[in-house]
Amino acid sequence: MSATSLLTGRCFWGRRTTPTGPFVYTAFRPRKEGNHSQRIPISFLGNTYYERRFGRLPSSHDTSPGTSFSLPSLSAGDVLVKMGSATPAALRGRRIVDVTGIQTSFLDASERDASARFRIDDVVHSMHMHDGHEVPELNRGIVDIGKLAVLCAFPIAGATSLLPLENVSGTLLKRRSLGYRSEEEGTQLVRVIAEGCQAGALRGLCLRPVMRNDCIAGVRLE
Repeated sequence: MSATSLLTGRCFWGRRTTPTGPFVYTAFRPRKEGNHSQRIPISFLGNTYYERRFGRLPSSHDTSPGTSFSLPSLSAGDVLVKMGSATPAALRGRRIVDVTGIQTSFLDASERDASARFRIDDVVHSMHMHDGHEVPELNRGIVDIGKLAVLCAFPIAGATSLLPLENVSGTLLKRRSLGYRSEEEGTQLVRVIAEGCQAGALRGLCLRPVMRNDCIAGVRLE
């Protein structure tokens, strides 16, 4: 059994600046109360009308001087939050959506042919990135467009490995789902986790390994 590790309070944010581009990483620093824009009430998250009304949050396309295309060196107890696909991993690479007959500013599949089959993520991005006009359900926040993966650096056999943080929903986020229905919602969820990391470090929360089949499969905050 590996020893426990203290939460450091450092949180890194990984996201793509374009749907198919590489991941970029930023040390996420929660805004100070004196200089941040008005927060969006949690009940309005995912509704783009209210997100615009309550003030624009940083987009996942925004970059800062501290952004890097390589994963920063992590110490035990650091947290990495990645914004990724909400599509199940087994389906992400498969062209299973028939878009025959759909004509939009992104798609022209009026005839049935090989190009009329898209991946699920292709359809979500192609129909959402222009303010969701072609698919209003995406713009209204009815479906998830992405999901957060929360990983934590943990020492194993003298090296630091990234492991899933299994109880992040109950300890840092206070909500069951890690899915998000807009970029603004995803960014705010990352901010909540980053602030939770700082608060947890001040409280002395520690990481304990989760064992399955005699292997460390993840960690939990306690």
